Amino acid sequence: MRILIIDDSVDQRQLLETFLKAGGYADVVTAESLPDAFTYASVNDPDSPGPKIDLILMDIEMPELNGIDACQQIKEIPHLKDIPILMVTVATATSTLVRAFAAGAVDYITKPVNKFELLARVRSALALKQEMDRRKARERELTQRTEELEASLQEVKTLRGCFPMCVSCKKIRDDRGYWNQIEVYVEAHSEAEFSLGRCPECVIAMAGKAGAGGPRPKREAGWPVRLQGRLHKGSKQLLLLLGVAIAGVLLLFLFREFWSIIADHRP
Repeated sequence: MRILIIDDSVDQRQLLETFLKAGGYADVVTAESLPDAFTYASVNDPDSPGPKIDLILMDIEMPELNGIDACQQIKEIPHLKDIPILMVTVATATSTLVRAFAAGAVDYITKPVNKFELLARVRSALALKQEMDRRKARERELTQRTEELEASLQEVKTLRGCFPMCVSCKKIRDDRGYWNQIEVYVEAHSEAEFSLGRCPECVIAMAGKAGAGGPRPKREAGWPVRLQGRLHKGSKQLLLLLGVAIAGVLLLFLFREFWSIIADHRP
């Protein structure tokens, strides 16, 4: 991880660099002022492929631009605002430290610098930077995933291409080979919904068919046939009863004649 030291004192820059390298931080760069620090490509150019600055150690008391104002300028630059800044100062006045924290500093180190205190605060600041980097990477990943999902959903919900349609019934064949009504297919592949109704042309056409004596329901068309069948069945039953009655009358007549003959031949 790269650490940038901004201090107008050559001796102070060398001391801080020596302490940091002794603590295992080999990638250390130095600058005597904020304009000098901006000459580094990784600071001046957000798209630079070179190593980025992960931590800044900056002296408060500098002649041209003090560290508090320099810290505020850095925090106003979008690609630099998340870099943690440690202020190095001999001043311990509360008002000075309050201004430093208000400008965006995350911590401070007092002069003369203690090596172990310096390394402890640097480790803490770099841990904070790593956590911020992980959070930003996660946010970018979530944003990218969201955009991809939205694009995929839009692709699914958009009807495109050529649809096989039956020339007779106007059904559409889906990807699985099934034939669907147009409204069923469109509702399944989009966010559209259908409500049923009739256009004026169809209403007029249906009224014309009804006025011209359109086809009647089957129950109305079949009732004369059923009535005729019932009348025919009743006629058969009536004829049968009439035949039975005639046969009874004839038998009675024959019985009377037979009885009369027997009576005449009695002694």
